[in-house]
Amino acid sequence: MPSPRIRKILIANRGEIACRVIRACRELDIATVAVYSDADREAVHVRMADQAVPIGPPPARDSYLVVEKLIQASIRTGADFDDATSVLKDATYAVRVGMWTYRCEMKPF
Repeated sequence: MPSPRIRKILIANRGEIACRVIRACRELDIATVAVYSDADREAVHVRMADQAVPIGPPPARDSYLVVEKLIQASIRTGADFDDATSVLKDATYAVRVGMWTYRCEMKPF
């Protein structure tokens, strides 16, 4: 059975890296969701994305690095998760496990 096609992706990054991911997703016809802190509200990646979700105050430890906020943003928008450059490093694994667990609970085999 082929794996399901990604139709929408949450980009857990910002700046030029996020912009590159967004451009690549456009070429592949994949919708994008940007997350942003209050300080990044007007950032280029936020304006480029198909959707944008606020995730908290400016310090990364209070926004971009809070796994629960990323999982909630992904669930709320129906997006898969991407961390193009491991901004989260170890937390990336936790997000993927969290997303997998949520999807298994919502869509049992």
